[in-house]
Amino acid sequence: MRCALAIAIGVVVAPIAWHIQTIHSHPSDFAQVWYSARALLAGDNPYDLVGPGRPFPWPFPLLYPVTALITAIPFAAIPLRLANVLWVACSAAILAWALTKERLWTPKLWVFASWSYFAAVHLAQWSPLLTAAAFLPWVGFALAAKPTLGAALFVAYPSRRALVSALAIVFASIVVFPSWPLIWIQKLHGASHMSAPVAHLSVGGPLILLSLIKWRRPEARLLAALACVPQSTLIYEAVPLFLVVNRWYEGLALSILTFVVGSWPVPPQTSGYNLSLWVTGDVMVLSLYLPCVVFVLTRPNQHASWDAIVARCGRALLWARAEPA
Repeated sequence: MRCALAIAIGVVVAPIAWHIQTIHSHPSDFAQVWYSARALLAGDNPYDLVGPGRPFPWPFPLLYPVTALITAIPFAAIPLRLANVLWVACSAAILAWALTKERLWTPKLWVFASWSYFAAVHLAQWSPLLTAAAFLPWVGFALAAKPTLGAALFVAYPSRRALVSALAIVFASIVVFPSWPLIWIQKLHGASHMSAPVAHLSVGGPLILLSLIKWRRPEARLLAALACVPQSTLIYEAVPLFLVVNRWYEGLALSILTFVVGSWPVPPQTSGYNLSLWVTGDVMVLSLYLPCVVFVLTRPNQHASWDAIVARCGRALLWARAEPA
């Protein structure tokens, strides 16, 4: 049943993604990675080919690491339109499989009824696959493809197998293109359109860190980590927040709130792309992050894995203090 549900969601999402490709002429976010993967296979430097005035015109330089390009190589031989659809459909099926790991009808499935997920489909974004990596260690390679969000997810859901998977693709990328880390870091220094949610002081961004009161819970660590990593603060970045959902009414509320963020008007006096993103970030903190903090703070500060670790440490401490007979 779980497999059927995951496949069904992928099948439903595929024609939606195809239709989006039909009515929109602008390239998806995955398009730059697809193009760069083809350039990498041809022996070219992809960082010289993507950006304003480059062979692949894009508002920004290529900000993805080569680990992302290697992930996209299986799609490189496919025409872009079909590659976008397959990427979105496969990510949808993998995400559904991941979310239903513990129980089939989980309230986390509300993510598929959210504006954040629709935006991710629209732009063929990485956030659904990254979110799936939280529960599927074999998808750990995706954490290395977008290291900022990947690090936040790993802090919340650490896994030895996920770490090995991520390190394997990092090693492969260095073998293929040894100098890419230096080039990539230089490109990141020029990125000014990203911000960490915690930096949005006027709407209480630092309050997100209150989730650490429940630090044993993975969703609490996820909120705090996501708040501290730089991101574009666009609505598709909110897909991982559905990992916080434990109850059906929480999932419904968060889904509705994503539509509030998606329809929030940018003030007329706001000019410039960076300022518009900052306003969107303010709305996301207020409408999505802080309600998630409330969800977390109403739960006990306990989790099976952490409780077991603390219990073992306690027994070891008692043994160390025991006087020899």
